[in-house]
Formats: sequence, C-alpha cells, structure tokens
Amino acid sequence: MFEPTRGETYSLDQEDIIFVRTESGATVIVPRSVRNASSEAQETLSATALKAEQINAALGDLEDLVAACRANGLSWDAVGWAVGTTGSAARKRWGGVE
Repeated sequence: MFEPTRGETYSLDQEDIIFVRTESGATVIVPRSVRNASSEAQETLSATALKAEQINAALGDLEDLVAACRANGLSWDAVGWAVGTTGSAARKRWGGVE
C-alpha cells in the first residue's frame, strides 16, 4: 500500500495531481497547483473534492430512480413529493429521462 511520508509530496508521471501526507497524518490527493498550501487547506480541498464526487454519483442515482418511478407509472407530482419539490419542477428538471 502506498504511504507517503508525512509532509512529503509525491507526483504521478505526467499528471497534474499529487499525493500529500498532511501533518494530521491524512493522505490527500490535490492538484499540483496547491502543493504549497497549508495541510489544513489541502485536507479541506481534498474533502471538498470527495464530497463533490459523492454528490455527483448521488445525482446520477437520483436520475435513474426518477426514470424508474416514471417507468412504473408514478406521476410527476409523486416524483416531486419524493424529492421535495413540486411535480412541475420535477418534470422540468428530469422530464428528459423518461
């Protein structure tokens, strides 16, 4: 398993990302452009990237579920209720996934 030494930076050949072992002991992946940022900033940026990846995956799952709801005959009003909006807003957002 790859374990960078605390405080050291490792880069992948021809890539714009680096692995950094922060002062807290976390290994984070950040863009090369922030290699001189504080450990806290690098950890925050890495956590932000992870959360964005999780959100994007969840949005893809949500789109699939909306399509399944519609395929199972559920109304846009029902879909809107499930996602916390109106049927009209749900149809506007996901109307092309049917």
